[in-house]
Amino acid sequence: MREDYKIKSFLTFAVFIILAFAVSYIAVHQYSLLPGGYEIKEAQEDYLHIQVNNWYGGVDEVITFTPNAGEKWRLVELEQQINNQQGLYMLLYAALLISLYTFKLKRMEGLKKRAALIQSGIVISILGIIIPLFQLINRIQQLLGII
Repeated sequence: MREDYKIKSFLTFAVFIILAFAVSYIAVHQYSLLPGGYEIKEAQEDYLHIQVNNWYGGVDEVITFTPNAGEKWRLVELEQQINNQQGLYMLLYAALLISLYTFKLKRMEGLKKRAALIQSGIVISILGIIIPLFQLINRIQQLLGII
């Protein structure tokens, strides 16, 4: 009986992980939920139309980036960094959903809030993704010449 419960718990958790990544993918790629981030609206060989989002996830402005002569590498790197940023947002949302689910499971097992918070790994998983995300956004701003 105990083995059946372990298998059922594992399969439930695995399905939840898959759903968390699916929801994260939809949030990033379909709904453009990228607070403080950037999204490519149109890419050509000599320019990019980039949507700049505010910290609430709404559209702040759309800018056109055209590199100077001999700096085509900036265009390629900017496109790559923006795509990497979308992947980090997707990972952030999935980590948040999985950690919240784990927190809820730990609370249902009878752990106190503090112990459940520590064992769910929510703080470490979120900080472990937010720091590289902020560094990536900073690099995108450098390439755009904003900072």
